[in-house]
Amino acid sequence: MSHLRINPSLPVVVLGFGHGGLGVARSLGRLGVRVHAVDPDPAAAGLASRYVESAHAWDCAGASVSDSLGFLDDLGRRLGPALLLPTTDATAVLVAEHSDELAPRFLFPRPPRALVRRLTDKREVFRLANEFGVPTPLTVFPRSRDDVERFLADARFPMVLKPIDPTRFERRTGRRLAIVATPDALLSRYLEWEDRAAPNLMLQEHIPGGDDAVWMFNGVFNEWSECVAAFTGRKLRQHPGYGGATSLGVCERNDHVERLTSDFMWALGYQGVLDVGYRYDARDGLYKLLDPNPRVGATFRLFLDAQGLDVVRVLYCDLTRQPVWPTRVREGRKWLVEDRDLESSLAQIRAGTLTPRRWLASFAGVEEAAWFARDDLRPFLRVAGRLLAQAARAVGRRLGAALRAAASLPGVARVFTPRTLALAPPSDWNAELWRHMIPPDYGWLLCGVTAPGYVWSAGGLDAEHGSTNPEDVAVPIAFYGASIAAQRVARQVLSHPNREGTDP
Repeated sequence: MSHLRINPSLPVVVLGFGHGGLGVARSLGRLGVRVHAVDPDPAAAGLASRYVESAHAWDCAGASVSDSLGFLDDLGRRLGPALLLPTTDATAVLVAEHSDELAPRFLFPRPPRALVRRLTDKREVFRLANEFGVPTPLTVFPRSRDDVERFLADARFPMVLKPIDPTRFERRTGRRLAIVATPDALLSRYLEWEDRAAPNLMLQEHIPGGDDAVWMFNGVFNEWSECVAAFTGRKLRQHPGYGGATSLGVCERNDHVERLTSDFMWALGYQGVLDVGYRYDARDGLYKLLDPNPRVGATFRLFLDAQGLDVVRVLYCDLTRQPVWPTRVREGRKWLVEDRDLESSLAQIRAGTLTPRRWLASFAGVEEAAWFARDDLRPFLRVAGRLLAQAARAVGRRLGAALRAAASLPGVARVFTPRTLALAPPSDWNAELWRHMIPPDYGWLLCGVTAPGYVWSAGGLDAEHGSTNPEDVAVPIAFYGASIAAQRVARQVLSHPNREGTDP
């Protein structure tokens, strides 16, 4: 528990309430600050937090700018002066580009208006990086098939195919990115994914290394673009793999990343909170810029100093003229996003890049989670309840499919004992099937329904590509447990005195 004491009289309005917004509410709420949440989803898990003073349903990205400004003006009139804190790119751009309209009601950093939009546009980010000498992966932005084919003439593989606007791309395709190994695969995927009316794909050099090659910087820049707080760390896992958000991270000092970012933002004249990532390229020893976020990042609670200061607390104190002096990041501190890290870990285990033992060992040093908090359980319970409901629906669907498939097999109702299974001739294909699928120590089985191997195949797991769907994890486990229970029931039935001599 932090012993930091501040004047908490200025309330805060948080725009966007995923687990990053929840982190803001907990960080400031524990200091006595009143936090008001704005999110398009009225059932968002974070809104259940005890540290949310009021929740307001509004989609700043989907509504017109004039309607959003009217909503915020009305909210500000009712709340009184408040600090406005965006947590998404869309809300960060809204606040920056309409700062004059919002200033009478709210307090917030005032970077150059056009800069925030440029930092959320991948094309502009790479132009700025090249202008100021910040290393980046080799990146091109094709406008047509001809552009891609010209690039392929000299390209080195593998390459990363990713969107310029991830939100629009995911809404259209349901994907995040692809790592492609050949020119033909790249061209095929580009033609499949590209929106020809509004091109939205970029081709980027693939930098070798795992998730842990990504370094992060979180900092606060004051009105003179001086870095008044700087924290660095490293991703250990991300969701989805290679190009996703942090699901497990660790604090580690990196003076080079800190200096590189501070100099870049000072040159740009940036103000406010910044979250940015770099991928370390062992081939040339350079840290190469990925995606800067000119706002509070979802991972910000990973980064704490010995006083309990994070970037949100530093920003609050800076804007309210309460001096604080952040110290170095607490090295070795870990933070995770429970649901996303489970999916990422299982994907890596399936791919053979993570063992169960290493997975368990990776949690050493975890001090905080995105959803779970002892003093604020309701968001975690809401997330857990949704996952359980999702898994239960999947169990029902797959059990029904397994039973229908099993009912079509001849002899599916037969029950084997170890003796009769051993005596069954090779011509009895039903017995032969279970003989090969069931480990010898599972002596009692109910064909078609209780055999774990059969249910896995009927359950439809994607063995070729693997799946990060939590249903694919919960369902086989549930079926496997049910199969063992059914075997025990079969053992009791077959061993009953009235059943002696009635083995099939």
